[in-house]
Amino acid sequence: MILTLPTTAERVRPLTSRRVVWLAGLYYLVGAIAVTMWLWRDPASRIVASNPYDTDQFTWFFRYDATAVAHLRLPALITTGMNAPQGISLMWNTAMPLPGVLLAPLTLLAGPQASLTVLMTLGFAGSAVSMFATARRWDASTAAAGLTLAAPHIARAAAITMRFAHFAEDDQRRTIAFNSDSPHLPRSVLEGAFETLAVHDVVVGPTHDGGYYLVGATASHPTLFAGDGMGTSSALENSPSSTYSCDTMTVIPMVMNA
Repeated sequence: MILTLPTTAERVRPLTSRRVVWLAGLYYLVGAIAVTMWLWRDPASRIVASNPYDTDQFTWFFRYDATAVAHLRLPALITTGMNAPQGISLMWNTAMPLPGVLLAPLTLLAGPQASLTVLMTLGFAGSAVSMFATARRWDASTAAAGLTLAAPHIARAAAITMRFAHFAEDDQRRTIAFNSDSPHLPRSVLEGAFETLAVHDVVVGPTHDGGYYLVGATASHPTLFAGDGMGTSSALENSPSSTYSCDTMTVIPMVMNA
């Protein structure tokens, strides 16, 4: 996360029209339900087919949290329920203990997948209205603020591109971005990526599911994330590898799980 103080010319205006934000929230909630309608046909068992592994993990977390609440205690941050007998630290993962605890009654009643469906729906609406409110606060019109959510992958790609541009103002600076949920990433991989950038413009670390866990560059490349595959199994194919030739981009030999 990068934080900067606004300059005098960038002063934000107070968010006076809260009614507009509430109406936008209702609009986005309806849209979120429409997007997840297929899941709502059977919220206790239907999952997102393209990403079953994360779904299994999140439902395990929710069941783990609900079981702890049922025994009148908070979920522990270290458990042997996974990777027995050594166990794992849940702080290494997006375990979401607060939503898990708050949704524990629903989990115990209808199952963890139902809780995940509820959280996913609220997450879509909540992130959308947050972005809408932020855009309005920075003096965007209602229509323009509403359109910021039309292409979330493009917005995310633009944010990453801007951060690369910020850190790569000096053409000699090597910059790497990697998954925040990969604390197990060996130091040798990061060191190897930096060394690779000494002779290549772009370096990418692929994953088994067609995405990538790491991307590095020596300068700002506006079209690096121009593809529309972010968050999909074609992310690697549609983003860096389609933008650069083999003369300027290299792929780290080590392939990791997503």
